Amino acid sequence: MDRQGFTRRLTQAYREKELSEASRGVKFTQRVLADTVHMSQGSIYSYLHGLKVPRPLVIGRLAEALGVTPEWLTYGVEGAMEKPQAHLNRECVGIALRAAIAAPPSLSDEARERFFIEIYSSELTLRQLGVDTPEDSEDASSRPNGDTSA
Repeated sequence: MDRQGFTRRLTQAYREKELSEASRGVKFTQRVLADTVHMSQGSIYSYLHGLKVPRPLVIGRLAEALGVTPEWLTYGVEGAMEKPQAHLNRECVGIALRAAIAAPPSLSDEARERFFIEIYSSELTLRQLGVDTPEDSEDASSRPNGDTSA
């Protein structure tokens, strides 16, 4: 990952979120972002100033909090910052995060990150291909009267 590019995109997303919240009369600060993603304000500062680059799990949480996709934040993938795409990707991030959290505690952080990336990539690919995932099937079967329409 290009550290300067990541820092530039993170700062852009942070500033856009800051302006969006200000237009609604809400103050959005590094502390608010830190609390939202469950980390220290010092870590947020380090990411915004290019002193550190977060791990993939943290990038997913930052992307969700800022309303962008992990792909855009990480690599600057064209079009991936748009809201409809971001919503789809946030669903995949949620699935991958739940899987990574449920993984055996004996997994190292590095192995857990690789597991997260593999699950996320698989979910994203399946959704782009229009393939129903087990989670989609569970959602449909849990609707009242067996209604499977979305």
